[in-house]
Amino acid sequence: MAERLRFDDTLKRVFDANLQCYEGLSRVTAEYLQTLARVWMEAGTSVLGRAATAATAAPAPPRPATAPPTPSPVALVLEAEAGHVAQGVVMVENRLLRRVSATVVTSAFSSGAGEEIWPTLRVQPGTIDLEPGGRALVQVGALVDERLETGMRYRGQVTVPGLSDTPIPVVLQRRPSQTVAPAPPPAETELATEKLKAPRRSRASGKRRRKS
Repeated sequence: MAERLRFDDTLKRVFDANLQCYEGLSRVTAEYLQTLARVWMEAGTSVLGRAATAATAAPAPPRPATAPPTPSPVALVLEAEAGHVAQGVVMVENRLLRRVSATVVTSAFSSGAGEEIWPTLRVQPGTIDLEPGGRALVQVGALVDERLETGMRYRGQVTVPGLSDTPIPVVLQRRPSQTVAPAPPPAETELATEKLKAPRRSRASGKRRRKS
């Protein structure tokens, strides 16, 4: 009977020892798995962070090249005295990829104070035929009359529909007349010239002739 009790006690100790061993292995396995999971999570976060940084740091695709803006045309200034024709020249260019035939069109001229006039204009040539890339000179002449105030700037424009949508500004101005002193009549001029050429007699010679 005592031997059976001793055997049971030994078996119980072995069972307890195995149980403690299993418990220890379980704890070690759990800690190992937790540590391994934490390492994998940190590694994944680091990889994702580097990928996001690389994505944000990637250079942006190049922007498509845009055509440079067309410079504003310089105004053509026409200036002359009243009764004269003011003339100027402008150059037009065909920047299209096809041949263009267009007519030169002029507008009214305004002083900026609400007054508009249609001066007598002459445009040569009136119709332009240009190949792609071709250029042509257009002569513009305007008759300056009494309707234009001296020193006032009248603004208008010249356009070539079908060739360019950008008008060419034109400034028309009346120049002050230059006053010239009138020349003396021919008769007065000849009389003054004869007086200068006639010889002068001295008083002494006149007295001697009277005594004789």
